[in-house]
Amino acid sequence: MPLPADHWQRALALMDTAVTLRPEQRDAWLDEIAAAEPQVAPLLRKLLSAHQRVETNDILATLPRPDRQTQHPSNGEIGAQIGPFELIELLGHGGMGSVWRARYADGRLKRDVAVKLPATSDNPAALSSLRERFARERDFLAQLEHPNIARLYDTGISDSGQPYLAMEYVAGEPIDAFCDKQRLTIKARLTLYLQVLDAVEFAHRQLVLHRDLKPGNVLVDGNGQARLLDFGVAKLLPETSVVANPATTISAGSDLTEMAGAAITLAYAAPEQINHGRLSTATDVYALGVMLYRLLTGSAPYQPKRDTRGALEDEVLAVDPANASTRFAPIETLEARQTTQVALRRTLAGDIDTILAKALKKNADERYPTVAALAEDLRKHLTQQPIAARADSLWYLTSRVIARHRVAVAASVLGVTALIATTGVAVWQAKVATASAARANKEATRVATAQKVLTGIFSNADPEQSRGDSITAREILERGLASAEKELADDPEALALVLTQIGDIYYRLGLPEQLLAVQRRRVTVLETMPGADVNALVDAQLALGQALGETGESVNTSAALSLLLQALDTARTRGAEQDRVVWALALVADRHRLDRRLESAQGYIAQALALATHVMPEPQPKLAEAHAINAVIARDQGRIEDARRAFEETVAINATGRGHGKVEQIDILNHFAQLEFDSSDYLAAERRALDALQLAKGLPGDLGINIAPARRIAVLAALFAGDYAGAQRLSDDILAPELNAKHPLRSGTARLVNARLAWMTGNFDSAERDLALAEPLLSPHAQWAVRWAVAKSELDIRRDRIVTAESRLQTVLAEQSKSLGPDNIELAPALEWLGVAHAKLNQPSVAQNYFSKSCMLRARSRAINHPARVRCDAYLVLSISDASSGAKATSLQALQAVVSAQRKDDIALLRSLHQVRKTLEQSSTSPTLFGVTFPILN
Repeated sequence: MPLPADHWQRALALMDTAVTLRPEQRDAWLDEIAAAEPQVAPLLRKLLSAHQRVETNDILATLPRPDRQTQHPSNGEIGAQIGPFELIELLGHGGMGSVWRARYADGRLKRDVAVKLPATSDNPAALSSLRERFARERDFLAQLEHPNIARLYDTGISDSGQPYLAMEYVAGEPIDAFCDKQRLTIKARLTLYLQVLDAVEFAHRQLVLHRDLKPGNVLVDGNGQARLLDFGVAKLLPETSVVANPATTISAGSDLTEMAGAAITLAYAAPEQINHGRLSTATDVYALGVMLYRLLTGSAPYQPKRDTRGALEDEVLAVDPANASTRFAPIETLEARQTTQVALRRTLAGDIDTILAKALKKNADERYPTVAALAEDLRKHLTQQPIAARADSLWYLTSRVIARHRVAVAASVLGVTALIATTGVAVWQAKVATASAARANKEATRVATAQKVLTGIFSNADPEQSRGDSITAREILERGLASAEKELADDPEALALVLTQIGDIYYRLGLPEQLLAVQRRRVTVLETMPGADVNALVDAQLALGQALGETGESVNTSAALSLLLQALDTARTRGAEQDRVVWALALVADRHRLDRRLESAQGYIAQALALATHVMPEPQPKLAEAHAINAVIARDQGRIEDARRAFEETVAINATGRGHGKVEQIDILNHFAQLEFDSSDYLAAERRALDALQLAKGLPGDLGINIAPARRIAVLAALFAGDYAGAQRLSDDILAPELNAKHPLRSGTARLVNARLAWMTGNFDSAERDLALAEPLLSPHAQWAVRWAVAKSELDIRRDRIVTAESRLQTVLAEQSKSLGPDNIELAPALEWLGVAHAKLNQPSVAQNYFSKSCMLRARSRAINHPARVRCDAYLVLSISDASSGAKATSLQALQAVVSAQRKDDIALLRSLHQVRKTLEQSSTSPTLFGVTFPILN
């Protein structure tokens, strides 16, 4: 029996309120409606049920649909084992499968995971296709290591034919529910939402689109951190392609698309998804726009009169959504945002309306081209800076200035008479502002042109464009360079921007020859362009100078210094911004340091820092790097305290959030930790190394090569500080990834650390095994090969293989003397162990000669209380054959006092000195302590 029209109208009107309520509020509200309007309530519930089916569509619905005849429900039950996982608790289920909380059945990892079980099939072809898709997704999606993305751990099909996806289990609430429950203000919502944008932007850079962004796929945990779920529905490029530009178009005709079908969450679907068009990063931008609209207003951007799929599709395709500021919000929505209707409209009007309108454009080309661009406009809005999505009119620019400086502007109103009297000045300032706006528009146009070319470059990675062939990042870039040269022949400034971007990608891919060629071309383009921007030219010259220096070839390193000096001259004589002058001075200083011209390096860095104090009053990356370069120069000169202060300056700038990037901060902390270790402050070294490791925990991507030094230093610092148990714990916790690293140098150096830990704790056999494994890994690297040889000789001496050790050390010493010269500090360890070897061979005069040379070298670069210097001095005392045991004991006691002064740790050397001194004092005779009785000092 048809329902009366007024019932439909009433139900549709109530829907506007229903969709804004949280689930726990909605049930009670529906009960009230049922009691007050029993004829309308059943229809309202049906409408809500249909709405929720659209709203909650997820990854399970995007999997290949089995034939109806062969489909079975997912067979999960508590305690069942699916692949390596044991199911613990059912989290949810639907027509396409179920989701479970689970853990590893063998107990190897004590963490919960979320296991998704799609409906199964008896069709072998369907299972084979599914297995292939799962394998491809696992390989790609496992790369998405980001603090705001829930990891995909594993995919597969169990022995019983049950497909499964195991993801990181996130205990949290959907972002809209969290915001409402916490009563977050609009500003707080925007700040939280930026976490979502950062995560999606990262995924785009890995060539992964989400395609199903919605509040249900963004959970917020107990720490207020947003976590994105279900990147498993993303379209992926072929495994051999690597792209670093986020504006990549991804083919709608790939195998994954055909297998996955066209399942989407309609409420958040972009027009091109509905029309089965080509998807790109702009598709996710659209969904993010819908999500932001809901977070801010509590309602959807589209309000079709009929709650049907067709009506919603029509609106998405043909109707521009109303401005967010025009939406009427129920009292519950306003309370959840701690605002009023008037205040909410005022907050959303202007920038937010403009940002949302751009994100929700029907034409993907008219939206923000990247998530980063959307995030940048939101950040500018939060700091009351002009956003890119609106024209830079003089009134708009002025209004932003007024918003940022309300107090100053209010005070100036008191001087209105003076303002009228200086109308000429005001007119002049208006012209300047207009000129600035014109420059800004020109720059925006140039960036847009470059962005368009970059998008075209990386669309070459589209399987459709490449006719299904797999192409590598290098091939993409080579094609792109040719395309950019052709398309931007008449716009050299835009070409320079594209070359800058491609150069950055070559740097990240580790292709120095290609990087060098691109940087040369960039400089040529700018040098031959009339009226080229001097700052851009200086930047290009400095980048080329750095690229030349990093090749390691002597002819290039010489050219690098010349080019850096040329950039410095350009910056000074042609009026570049002063921060470029500072940066050029710092890079010239670092080049001198690398070339071992330390006095010249110190002079240039002093100039850089003197200028920086005047032109860089606020923290910024180049200032942080200048202090870091100053630190390593001071370190190389042996000015330890100066180096420590310079590193502390760098760390302080970085702590403001306006210094180095996070990865660069890890490198700085590594250098700082190494400085503290070399200066024998082992507790500080361990702390700095652990700081670097802690910082890396929150960063995406594989940072193994960056944190490898921190892992080694942390273990060695604890060991040298005398905390053997702590060193062993650290080795178990953080050194294992290094021992198993595929990179030979990482694995080899970790084995060297592990061997030292083993013999210091008496496990000589384990040390032998580690050294044997390390030898082939370190032998191609001259410096590390020497360190391995010295370590192996030390172990041999500890195991009384004296002759073997002595022979090896003689070879090492000869090679070092030839390559480094006879007075290099690097010779000290080999000389010292040769002294120990000859002392144990009962040759005191030979031993004393080696000890004397080693102590002389250490005295040049080590403080008087440095353990390495004190140990050598102690050996020299013990090697004097005609000194009495009492005299030796007295000398050792004095050395003990020197090394223990102001130390907060119980280093092994102190224990060794104490034990040898007691042996000398308690002996009734005068022990020679030569031959087998000669002690080894730790």
